[in-house]
Amino acid sequence: MARKANQQNLDSLRDAIIENPENRAGWFATILGRDNKSVNRDLPKLEERGDMLVEDDNGRLSWFGRRR
Repeated sequence: MARKANQQNLDSLRDAIIENPENRAGWFATILGRDNKSVNRDLPKLEERGDMLVEDDNGRLSWFGRRR
């Protein structure tokens, strides 16, 4: 059974991506005090809830907007 997403963790990750675009997932894990695996698990959860992300060819993330 899949874990339920912690909305607070998702919100803090989204906010970090918005405030610091074009950084890699590992960088966000470091500034949020989380491990890389948990951040990588949360990225698809952000998109499932409607937050659109863009990843360039070098793995740098940016927030694109929110689906309605």
